Amino acid sequence: MANFRQQFITKCVGAGEKTGNQEANEAGLMEMLAGPSDVDLYQLKSFVWRHNIPVSCRSLLYKTLLGIASPYPETRHMVDKHRKDEAEVLGRCLVQIRQFQGQVVKTDDEQLLLKPTLEDIVRMVLLAEDKLSAQPVTQKLYSPRNAEEQKRMKQITAIARQVLTLKENWWDNFHITRSLYKLVQTHIPPAEWAKLVKEIRDQAISSPPLNNPKVPIKFNSEALIRNIKSEVIETWLACAGCELLREERATQRFLDKLCIGTHTVLLVKNLIIEFIVARVLHMQENPTSGAFEKLAEEVELKIVARAIEAGFKEQIFAIRSYEEWFEIFDLNTRQITRGPVPPEWREYASVAYFKDKVYYLGGEDPETEEETNRVDFFADGVVIRYIDYQTMNGNGLKLERFRKDDGISELHR
Repeated sequence: MANFRQQFITKCVGAGEKTGNQEANEAGLMEMLAGPSDVDLYQLKSFVWRHNIPVSCRSLLYKTLLGIASPYPETRHMVDKHRKDEAEVLGRCLVQIRQFQGQVVKTDDEQLLLKPTLEDIVRMVLLAEDKLSAQPVTQKLYSPRNAEEQKRMKQITAIARQVLTLKENWWDNFHITRSLYKLVQTHIPPAEWAKLVKEIRDQAISSPPLNNPKVPIKFNSEALIRNIKSEVIETWLACAGCELLREERATQRFLDKLCIGTHTVLLVKNLIIEFIVARVLHMQENPTSGAFEKLAEEVELKIVARAIEAGFKEQIFAIRSYEEWFEIFDLNTRQITRGPVPPEWREYASVAYFKDKVYYLGGEDPETEEETNRVDFFADGVVIRYIDYQTMNGNGLKLERFRKDDGISELHR
């Protein structure tokens, strides 16, 4: 079954560190995003999962996935104009606030509307979110009046700094920064931070690379991970890990997947876990290196690839806690589609792929918490209450069929 699962994952997103290494056709992607037809968002999301996105397409792709640009050709120009007008209004408001406060500022007010700085864009996001009134807008970026404002500004700054690498017009950069910040705030609210911090620590400590008996241990990696302050990990969560990555290619590949919008928690959590593991391994191999020494580009690319693959493995059949649906990758249409919740959702279950069918196998019974051999069979993105299932015996593959209306069928061996 493990082989079936790996085949399925490989068909969806690639194998291991090569996840997403298939290069997207630039002309084809632009036709999908800006052509005469409506954008099929499900098809676009599945396409983004499996491909590296050309730099020239990223800004429009992000805007489409985040709902900034219209997916309908007849309204694209109008929506783009409204987005630009909205950003310019916020820029002028920022100028007026500065003048009202009577402060002397280094940034020329006219220049702000032509080419806002990183600091200007951060403050415009705060203004748009009604969070700017707590402090004079001319204070230094990291000198707000309270700790909460300081955290918020650091989070937005980390996101904005990565978005600016797109080198697009400033109003698009503003809207992408704002939308990513709202996306993270929605999916990773502060109330979830404590639970996620614990999960990140525990999973990093138990990760196979740090528990390989063949690798000599030079220091206590568990103690090192436990000593990472919760506030530091919370900051990484709140900025979607943007503070961790320093290489442009690695950052943009991660943002490609993050903008899909339905895998936010797992992607960010897995990125942080992979970063911590990679950092500890780097320190094991280079004891004299600093804790925040820059990692090589290929290391960051591997971190991102593993985070994406792990996120996809966990999420493709994961139920959303606040919505009654799951997502499944259709091998025939190559699209991510939604389906209803199965009669029950079991922990520690496996996913098997065989002859273009997908099986949800085993796991713990939610009532008894005991292991079960129950099987859900997925067809056309929905759960079928009668199943085809395969078992292996000494003579090869044996196929059995039967129907049971009152519950999910049992896998008999």
